[in-house]
Amino acid sequence: MRSPTARRGTEPTWMRPITERLSRVIRALVVTNALVFAFYIFVRQSQGFIKEHLALGPGALAGELWQPVTSLFVHIDPINLFFNLLGLWFAGASIERSLGTRRFLILFLGAGVAANLAMVVTSAWLANPELSAGCGNSILAIFVAFGVIYNRTQARVFGSLVMEARWLTAVLIGFVILVDVSRAAWSNLAGDLVAIVLGFLLGGGQVQSLRTLWSSFRAKRQRRRYQILEGGRSGGGPRSPYLN
Repeated sequence: MRSPTARRGTEPTWMRPITERLSRVIRALVVTNALVFAFYIFVRQSQGFIKEHLALGPGALAGELWQPVTSLFVHIDPINLFFNLLGLWFAGASIERSLGTRRFLILFLGAGVAANLAMVVTSAWLANPELSAGCGNSILAIFVAFGVIYNRTQARVFGSLVMEARWLTAVLIGFVILVDVSRAAWSNLAGDLVAIVLGFLLGGGQVQSLRTLWSSFRAKRQRRRYQILEGGRSGGGPRSPYLN
């Protein structure tokens, strides 16, 4: 029987950056979501059942209590599936290595289910039931944990684009909230906010670290706003710096 190292050595060089991010758990989640989506696409008779009973919808308030869980593994939009699996591949294995498999699954499932429950409650409160599917909230929580754990570590986003992990997370959070507000998708916003909070807490974040991040952001703004201008007489006398 070949050792894992020997098997890894047989892989094409161009595939190693891909396969190195695929732990058993990440691979299982990716394959499960992909297979369910393939079943949804190719077995058209199943689409109505999946949308009505497995995705997150009004049925969750009518006794179908499994929907907040099953909807994490159901996708009905290929673009949504692509970005969710891409996010899971990009950050999932790193978070699993840092937290361990058990805590990673708690993060993925716990944040996803809690966010879905928040969406159900908000939809009921607004009397505006919406259909939702996919593990987007879980991926958002994973990226928040990624920012907490790796903080100032440089993360290669794409090609030569490199960002600190915390700023990558901040950009993603801002984008998600902006999309929710622009669409007036208040139930989605509620779910995203729950995912953000749980990702922060389960990733080991503390309130003090938020204050530090905010102070750092304000300090950078102040440095950009103010600059030193040299003034005084034009002769050879000493010049006095003025803050402007």
